[in-house]
Amino acid sequence: MSKPSQSKTRTAFLLVATLAAGTALYFQLNPTSQSKKPDPDAPQFPTATTGQRRAETTEAWLQKTDAPFSASSIENERILSFDSLDAFQSFLKKSPNGLYTIISSSERLLAIRLKLLNDDDSFLADTGAKVDSNYTLLNPLPIADQLLATDSKFLDQALHFMRVPSNLTKAGEGVSIAVIDTSIADHQTLQGAVVKSFDLTGGSTAATHGTAVASLIAGSNGTGIAPNADLISISVLDTDGIGDTYTLAEAILLAVDNGADIINLSLGSFGTNQALSYAVSYAQEQGVVLVAAAGNEAITALPYPAAYDSVIAVTALDSIGHPTTFANQSDSIAVAAPGVGVYAAWEEEDWISFTGTSAAAPFVSGAIALISSELNTSAAEAAEILLANADDYGLPGSDSQLGSGAIDIARSLYSDTNYYDLALSDIYVADSDLVKGQSTAYLIAQNRGTEEAPAVSIDYTLPNGLTQNVYLGNLLPGESVSYEITLSESDFLLPGGFQIEAAVESSTISPDSYPENNSKSLTISISPLD
Repeated sequence: MSKPSQSKTRTAFLLVATLAAGTALYFQLNPTSQSKKPDPDAPQFPTATTGQRRAETTEAWLQKTDAPFSASSIENERILSFDSLDAFQSFLKKSPNGLYTIISSSERLLAIRLKLLNDDDSFLADTGAKVDSNYTLLNPLPIADQLLATDSKFLDQALHFMRVPSNLTKAGEGVSIAVIDTSIADHQTLQGAVVKSFDLTGGSTAATHGTAVASLIAGSNGTGIAPNADLISISVLDTDGIGDTYTLAEAILLAVDNGADIINLSLGSFGTNQALSYAVSYAQEQGVVLVAAAGNEAITALPYPAAYDSVIAVTALDSIGHPTTFANQSDSIAVAAPGVGVYAAWEEEDWISFTGTSAAAPFVSGAIALISSELNTSAAEAAEILLANADDYGLPGSDSQLGSGAIDIARSLYSDTNYYDLALSDIYVADSDLVKGQSTAYLIAQNRGTEEAPAVSIDYTLPNGLTQNVYLGNLLPGESVSYEITLSESDFLLPGGFQIEAAVESSTISPDSYPENNSKSLTISISPLD
């Protein structure tokens, strides 16, 4: 599925502060209002690698000798992929001669998974097959609490952030979503949601991560985004949350054969093989939409299957719409969704505060199902609509952190109607790559309506109390414009932090359909590095 073209982004500049003594800065971002609902205790996990990152391809990243993560191949396992059925069947008829045992074979994939009985695989060179490794498959890395210090949690406000209307008539009805993960527990919020279940693990009873993912898709009473969707549970991860890429390939085919319109993949591996590539291509050819988590390793590459061009790679943002400290970055990121401290089901009775790109991906899968059912369109067409109507958060325009931006359900559903909606999309502060100790505040205006917004301007107020007006010109539907303010370290040492207030306006006489998004304020304070 092709990705939609991105909105044009324009920038303007204003220097408002001089450079102070340069030190590395670490910002605490504080929204002006947050939910007061208490957050449950979160477990402690190992710390992921963080830092300033530039996006690159997964292949290029894996070739770096200093890469903190690498593709983990399964010892002495090989995947043989054949070009013809005759060659595939011919190999199956051969005697292993004490060299290997066959673990599994798939005529559909024209592939055989085998285990070498010693380290020598030279005999495979004469088989005519493409010989690949089999790779470990995992849920994205758990998030350390200390990495969440600057990531604001959603709690029970994720659906509100995504602007899910309350008057939906179908909410995913008639759409099937395969959840390839651990199995799914019989949780109270998922009663009747799972219509088919398959276990490819050989008997794993794990039903934790998969249950959380499923609840964000089809959970009842405001938990899931598409509560009337049908779920197909396909378990590929064992009790330790570990699987392999060959079994994932089998699971994707199984999902397609059982009528899945969408496949959610909140898992990944930094290695791939021809069997997995074929399965992904087959699903796409059948019109099935694949949605995958971008991963939580805080690196500049994506795991597979998110790294495939035909897969919608989903990253996580926090409750003020900003990039998280843990999510992987890449130019292949398609879109972002809530992924910090969202409430989700866990096992048969429990609830957790769920964080990671694993949480963001099911929101996108469910959003596609919702749009497909409400607009009576295919899942592939619904995905195009969703990606084309993302809200610009974080860095202006499409970027390696948040892709096209945050999914917006209301905007997607009403994209064929005539309405006016001008938004102060974000106030985002990022460290400058140009001058140490200096940062840039991006004030982003976006036309989220379907009519042109004439004579757009931004009024902004800094701590000195003076309000300035910046003229930005006309904005076409979907277009965003950023206005940049350069800040120094000394600005963030002000008592109570540095506060920016901004509002957007236009000369149009049309009423704004969503005036609540016309203004924002943000307080930024400096925190010492450890």
